[in-house]
Amino acid sequence: MAVAIDAPSAASARLSGDRSLRVFRALLDAAARPGTIVEACIDDVPPLLAAVLALADLDQRVAVLGEFEGDAAGFDLRWSELISSVTGARIVEPAEADMVIARSGLTDEVVRSLRTASAFDPERGARLFIACEIKGSPGVSTDTWVGLTATGPGAPTGSSVEIRGVDPSVFEVLNEQNTRPPAGIDTWLIDPSGRHVGLPRTARVSIAHTAGAAGTSAEQRQEGI
Repeated sequence: MAVAIDAPSAASARLSGDRSLRVFRALLDAAARPGTIVEACIDDVPPLLAAVLALADLDQRVAVLGEFEGDAAGFDLRWSELISSVTGARIVEPAEADMVIARSGLTDEVVRSLRTASAFDPERGARLFIACEIKGSPGVSTDTWVGLTATGPGAPTGSSVEIRGVDPSVFEVLNEQNTRPPAGIDTWLIDPSGRHVGLPRTARVSIAHTAGAAGTSAEQRQEGI
């Protein structure tokens, strides 16, 4: 049964104009520089939630994966209800959504179901926000981190980060879905500390290391997906 949203919870999640603009600029900056870490932390709202609150409105349809998980900011109620209450956005299944928030449970099947729209109507492609841990440019990879290199406009020579908490197959499917720009899916990786990494539909993503992330061996490899 869904937990009712009380007034204090909704009020604390409602971003002021200044905070909303700060998050919006971080999202744009991250998308303009694929694979580069951009910081944007709103102290009392989880960064993943803040990203959607800064963009969602009455005309947007939002899907939430893994919404029953707790978080450090104390939002124990359903994120879908909170987003709908604060922004007026309609909550739908991922295949119908303009924005998809993946707190957990993101699979390649879900990504394959997301809207990519078309070259004549690219703005209808989904925007995907994924919760994960992020750290800087790969050094010596371990068996729990995945090295990603994004190449494309804004990162002509490639820009690299390491992440944890996302199955590498997700990026394989994103590359498949983004082969016909301007159609495609714009993606942001967001960690609890407020780090953002953009992977726009124009970027290609290579996996430098997949050990441990999907039950594979601890071998390092460079794979262009």
